[in-house]
Amino acid sequence: MSLSRQHIQTLVILIVCILAVAGAGYAAYGGPLGKKTDQVKRDDAIISTSSTEQNAITPSGDWKKQFLTGSSTIRASGATKTTVSSEPETLTRQFGKKFFEQYMYLKQHNLSEDPQAIKTLVDQTTSDLVDAAPQARVYDVREVTISTASDAASERIYANAVGVIFSAHMPHADAATVALQALENEDPSQIKNVESIADSYDAILTGILATPAPASLAAFHVHLVNGVSAIAFGSRGMTKVFTDPIQSIAALATYEKSLGQLRDGLLDLKFIFSQHGIQFSSSEPATIFSMIK
Repeated sequence: MSLSRQHIQTLVILIVCILAVAGAGYAAYGGPLGKKTDQVKRDDAIISTSSTEQNAITPSGDWKKQFLTGSSTIRASGATKTTVSSEPETLTRQFGKKFFEQYMYLKQHNLSEDPQAIKTLVDQTTSDLVDAAPQARVYDVREVTISTASDAASERIYANAVGVIFSAHMPHADAATVALQALENEDPSQIKNVESIADSYDAILTGILATPAPASLAAFHVHLVNGVSAIAFGSRGMTKVFTDPIQSIAALATYEKSLGQLRDGLLDLKFIFSQHGIQFSSSEPATIFSMIK
């Protein structure tokens, strides 16, 4: 089934919202909303309390602190024990905690039944976390290899080297489409196909970084490197669509933007080669530039 990227985002956000609300309730109460159990279950820690310890659990006034910090404190026999997850907190978990906190605020102000208030909450929470999500590494001219040559011959060598790298490693599938198919099929094993795409872009990035660029092409080379860096990062992020959907949404936004950035980088180089009177024969790897429209 073919869907636009907008549909992809809508589908992923819908899944995240459902999981986040359900997860928040379980994280806060250890079971369905409004029903506490004897065992508080968390993704990163499971704390069991005995019948004597249950009466010594932190007072209910501390629930917010526990919920928002990801730790649980149990007081028994005058001792305090705090258990904190040793694993990095995912963006999706952060979303669930932030959403629940804000939802409780709406509930206290009798706005929990207001569709517009809920929509605004979801949109703002998602936007804030996506904006704060890790981003692709951005390189500058000091981090790439630049040669002192600036003649047409060195530019041709560079173009063919880039052509070899892209011809050898360019994936034949779209990472976003493959990730969506895995979601539609509810098959996490298909994520290995997204990982393969990410590996391909990582290989391209490694190759481009190791390729000396003529001084005359330094700025264009850096632009190309950053385009590949972004698309590699976005592809890798979408491998977390089942384990950290919010991170995957952030990665998808980076991926979509980077596709245009990579195309622009190749078009810029194509234009410069043309301006410098460099034409490539059909047998040269650099003919990939003639395929970019």
